[in-house]
Parts: sequence; structure tokens; C-alpha cells
Amino acid sequence: MRGRFIDPNALVLWAKALLADLSWDPDKTDKFEAAMQDLGHFLGFGSQRPDKSYKDGGPDNLWALSSIRFAVIECKSGLDDPAKPISKDFCNQLLGSESWFKTRYEGNLVTDLILIHPSSKFGPAASPAGNMRVMDIVSLQKLKVAVDGFVKAILFGDTTFAPAPKFAEALVHFGLDASHIVARYTVAPT
Repeated sequence: MRGRFIDPNALVLWAKALLADLSWDPDKTDKFEAAMQDLGHFLGFGSQRPDKSYKDGGPDNLWALSSIRFAVIECKSGLDDPAKPISKDFCNQLLGSESWFKTRYEGNLVTDLILIHPSSKFGPAASPAGNMRVMDIVSLQKLKVAVDGFVKAILFGDTTFAPAPKFAEALVHFGLDASHIVARYTVAPT
């Protein structure tokens, strides 16, 4: 971060813009997906947008949480109705993204399938897999609050960043590290 941001004020402004882009808006789905990629990088994960980069059926976002664990993410940020259940098509799209991942990455890898959707309820025709999680309206808001708290925690006054050990401590404190982020900011489908 010190290489990317000249001073803490630049980080604060960038974080505010990032969090603003993580909003439910049918006209800003590309910005949402770009913000998810940036957030992944910011938190220290490998992060890319396979669907945008390769245009071959890959997920909207892919985070490398560790060398063996990946978050395969489909974003439905163009929706804003929390009463609308997750459709069979959305469920199948996420399962297709998992299949895409398995054809490209070999080894004993673990995937967390994450659907960003206003509701965590699946429609009657949808068939969620056991490793499927949902970042619903409440979960996304909790994530945004945590990221804001993390940014504030790594600042040391207005002119400098906190020492490096504080970064790791703050990631864990806010549950933004690889070990906690999926469990804390997603829910099991209902």
C-alpha cells in the first residue's frame, strides 16, 4: 500500500470511492466487479476478473485466498430486491464458473463459491452446492463497514501509515484475512 498511496489521505479517498462502487445498481455492475477485484488486491489476495479478461465463461471475480484456496465469485449487483430469491440460472452460472476453474487449475484446491445477491434464499428450482455461500445485502454492508474500519486502523495520524505488523493485526481483527473473510461476510444459502 505504501507503494500505491503517497499518503494516508490518498488511501482514504480511494477507499471511499471503492466502497461507493460496491453498491446495488443495475447501471454500475462493471464498477462493482472492478471494485471487488481492487478489494481483493487491497486485502492481499491474488485477484482477477476472468470473465472480463478471457471472455470464456469464467467467474466475475476470482480471489486466491491462499495457494490452495480460491473464492469463485459471481456478482449480481444489478439487482436490489432482497425479496427476489436466487434463480436456477444464477445458481447454474456459479456452478459453471466452478467448472471453469477446475478445468484451468490442477491440484488439490479448495473453492468457496460466492454469489453476491441481495437475497440468500434460493428459489425452488435452484440447486446450491455444498460449498456455495451468499453475500447478501446485510453481508455486503458488514463487509463495507469492516473495510472502512480496517482503513482507519492502518492509519497513524494524517501523514503516515501504521507499522506493518498493525496491518496484519487489523486484517484479522476485522475478519478480512483469508481465514475469516468468507465465513464472516457471506451466509449459507437458505
